[in-house]
Amino acid sequence: MFSLGKTTIYYHVRKKFGRKLKPLKMNLFNKEILGEFLGLFAGDGYFNFDEENYKYRIIFFLSINEKLILKRLRRILFVLFGKYPNVQLDDYNHLYRVVLYGKQIYPLLKEFLEWEGKRSQTIRLKKSSFSEKALLKGFIRGLINSDGSVYVKKSRLSFGSISKKMITQCSGILKSLEIEHKVYRSSSKNRKEFHFIVIEGVDKVKKFDRTIGLICSEKQKKIEKILRQ
Repeated sequence: MFSLGKTTIYYHVRKKFGRKLKPLKMNLFNKEILGEFLGLFAGDGYFNFDEENYKYRIIFFLSINEKLILKRLRRILFVLFGKYPNVQLDDYNHLYRVVLYGKQIYPLLKEFLEWEGKRSQTIRLKKSSFSEKALLKGFIRGLINSDGSVYVKKSRLSFGSISKKMITQCSGILKSLEIEHKVYRSSSKNRKEFHFIVIEGVDKVKKFDRTIGLICSEKQKKIEKILRQ
């Protein structure tokens, strides 16, 4: 009766109708956790359409050494969307690949973030996002947990991006929270200009920890070592 095999039929049915997914249970009342999610996305996240499964997905890439951040990210996604993500271990690249499916996530990202062209070079918070102080704190925390470093011997915390606009925004947020810091940039012939923020000195790191903190991450443990010096 049919000239097509079962696999071919399944492929075309899936392409037309996709696999049914339950809508995510959006819970966005905790603005600090929402901000942390946005900061993690700005640093290590991607959103795209999975052509193999015909579903929208958000993906985070974390170092294999960042088990505490992985645990924190899973909790954040569950709190915001009512569902734990899939976690895949990439032994070859020494990475965790954290995936959550849901079409509703993209409009949420675009409500608070904006970018043009290549996302990593221009991503930043929308001006309307600055009315929520808790969201801004969370954003800084998420960004540092994804793209930051802590140097215990130098009592230094730093984070950066090739998005100059986002780092300028982060500097403004830190100033509004009275956290002293410095902004630098570095460039070379073969790389995009990189902009970064440095918080250095025990007292300044202590102020950051009291005001924002990193919560449940390997970097937070290093901050605690600095504060014990």
